[in-house]
Amino acid sequence: MKEMPTVIECCCAALYVLPSFVIFKGEAQYLGWHTETSNPNTKFAYSRNGWTDDELALEWLDTLTSIPGIGRVVPGATHLLILNGHYSHITLEFCQYAIENNIELLCFPSHTTHLLQPLDVDLFGPLQKYYAKAADDHIQDT
Repeated sequence: MKEMPTVIECCCAALYVLPSFVIFKGEAQYLGWHTETSNPNTKFAYSRNGWTDDELALEWLDTLTSIPGIGRVVPGATHLLILNGHYSHITLEFCQYAIENNIELLCFPSHTTHLLQPLDVDLFGPLQKYYAKAADDHIQDT
């Protein structure tokens, strides 16, 4: 059975695209073959279960602060990061890193992201629905 990767996506209100952070399941992987993508800033990683964890969440946050227009590039500017309340987003290290880089964290209440999280509701929800329909149609046609 093939495993689906976890993809951490983030949008910016300043209307530029932030790179994806893709996590594959595995103890270790050769990540060199993942480098061909339309966004050279896309990051690839792996974890034992294919999900984000404390270390990968911190790595993702560090990736955001290295993008022009965020954190270090605009001295003294404060940025708001809206995220779900996943345990890896509320570790001491994650919160300290955010504070040090002028990032205010706003977590959605538990068990509400399917209703409140903008990307899940407006982008990925419909995408998942239409992808599932296209996959079903393809299977029925073959």
